[in-house]
Amino acid sequence: MANAATNSAANTAWCFEMKHFSLVLGLSVLGIALSAAGCATTREGYVYDAKAPRKGSIVFQNADSKAGTLALQLADGEQCKGSFNTVPGIVQTDEETGRVDREESQTGLAILECRPGHVVRCGFQRDHGGAGYGHCSDTEGRMFDLYF
Repeated sequence: MANAATNSAANTAWCFEMKHFSLVLGLSVLGIALSAAGCATTREGYVYDAKAPRKGSIVFQNADSKAGTLALQLADGEQCKGSFNTVPGIVQTDEETGRVDREESQTGLAILECRPGHVVRCGFQRDHGGAGYGHCSDTEGRMFDLYF
């Protein structure tokens, strides 16, 4: 009888280790699958100087959220950091209740600080896939077109 109790305890420990291993393995596979499926939350794009044939780059972090951070590199190499927020743009509403059934797009605003006194402001429109466009201006009077 003592052997049966000892074997049972060993089997219990082994089962616990196997369940823990399976959980860790399952979470790892899920993380890889989500990354491969495009669930990463960054979105890259370009900022074109309206008066010069140059472009900078922009990266939205938390791009699938209604708010997040972003980083901008202007064509001259200047680095800017800031945040964005969005609100429903074009929506479909329920005819009976008037409630929003579905957002077709989102309208957003981004404010980025480059250096003290130099700020870039961007207004944009994006779809649920994350693709969008907009226009930016800075405190130095420059205008930019935004595509992401």
